Amino acid sequence: MAAIIDYGITEEQQEIINLIDEFGKERIVPVRAELDEKGIFPADLLNELAQMDLMGLYIPEEYGGVGAGYVSYGLVAREVERVEWDTLLFFFGVIMCVGGLSFIGYLEHVSAYIYGELGPTTANVLVGVMSAIVDNIPIMVAVLEMHPVMDTQQWLLVTLTAGVGGSMLSIGSAAGVALMGQARGEYTFFRHLKWTPVIALGYAASIWVHLLINRGL
Repeated sequence: MAAIIDYGITEEQQEIINLIDEFGKERIVPVRAELDEKGIFPADLLNELAQMDLMGLYIPEEYGGVGAGYVSYGLVAREVERVEWDTLLFFFGVIMCVGGLSFIGYLEHVSAYIYGELGPTTANVLVGVMSAIVDNIPIMVAVLEMHPVMDTQQWLLVTLTAGVGGSMLSIGSAAGVALMGQARGEYTFFRHLKWTPVIALGYAASIWVHLLINRGL
């Protein structure tokens, strides 16, 4: 006799749905119009979601995530869609895309090349450069999904490069995007671009200092 497959929502998944629904009604709906109108980046709300473990639902527990799986993350994205807040939906959508690339095995091939062929130091430096183009949040999620075998020194290095490297372009960090929204016409992508060589120099210097100080880890 064939086994019966249960496609229903589990009790844990229902709790997640209720949690994001309550958060949306109490914290997002009252302020979403003002945030969109003024172009304010809601860093405080995203931090609250992170503290509620809703930003790392499908990330394995050994990396600090919940390990709830892609279905739970998809349910959260659905609830966010109902709240109709584009900013938050964008973040969940980008991270979900990274999860999709991991699921079909693409990130495994990328990891085998950059971490296996190029080596962890070169790979982590490239991660920082890519975070300036793509944004450091999905890049760091992608690294966690790759499950690279690295020592403590290299994990600290990729944390450094993803954070500092994202500042080389204004679109590579949440702070840059938020500032462009707040200071329209004054702080722009091209005005930030003229400082990119200086930031890149600081990026290289920070990597050198890190490798010098933490070479024994």
